[in-house]
Amino acid sequence: MKHLVIALISLIALNMLQANTLDNTIYLHKNQNNVAIYKGQQIKINDDKRKLFFQGYNSVSNTITVKDISYKVIYTKRKKIDYNISEINRIQLRLDKSLIRNILLWYPNFYVHLIPPSLLTGIVTILYRAIADVKEKDAVLGDGSMETWEYIIFSGIFYSVGTAFINSWPTVKKLGKGQWLSIPLKGDDKWQIKIN
Repeated sequence: MKHLVIALISLIALNMLQANTLDNTIYLHKNQNNVAIYKGQQIKINDDKRKLFFQGYNSVSNTITVKDISYKVIYTKRKKIDYNISEINRIQLRLDKSLIRNILLWYPNFYVHLIPPSLLTGIVTILYRAIADVKEKDAVLGDGSMETWEYIIFSGIFYSVGTAFINSWPTVKKLGKGQWLSIPLKGDDKWQIKIN
C-alpha cells in the first residue's frame, strides 16, 4: 500500500511538472500580423487532415503538444502527441464560429456516446443473469446485499454516462469541415513563434 501511495504521488508530481513547462498560449507573428493559439483550439499540423486540440508549447524542448480525440463506438480514444517545431511546415488554425451549433448538437451527440456502452452493459447483464439462473435456480440473497449482476448494471451506467459527458463536447467540436487559416513555419513566407 505504501508503494502504491508513493507511485501515485510521484505520478501526480511528474504531471504537474510537465504541465508547468507547457505554455498554454503561443503567438505566431510576421511583420505586423499576430495570431494567438490558445489551449483547446483546433489545429492541423502540416497536411494531415486530423483535427487536433492544442495543449501547449514547451520552449525547452521546442515542441508543441496536441491532443488527438477520436470517437470509437464503445469508447473515445485520447492521445497526446508531441511535434518538434522542426517537423512542422505549417499550422492550420480553425477560425469558424461554431459555438451555437455545438451547443445544439451536444445533446444528440451525448446519446451517440451513451447508447453503445449502455447496450453492451445490457447484453452482458442479460447473459450473466441467464448463466446464473441456469446454475442456481431461484437463488435469493436474503440479507439484502447486492448481487453481481447489479454491480454490472451500476458500473455500466456510471461508465456510459461518465464517458458520454466527458467525450460528447470535444467530439462535437470537431464536426464540420471548418474554415482554416494556414500559417507557414518554413520557407520565405514563414511566421515566427513567440510565447508572450
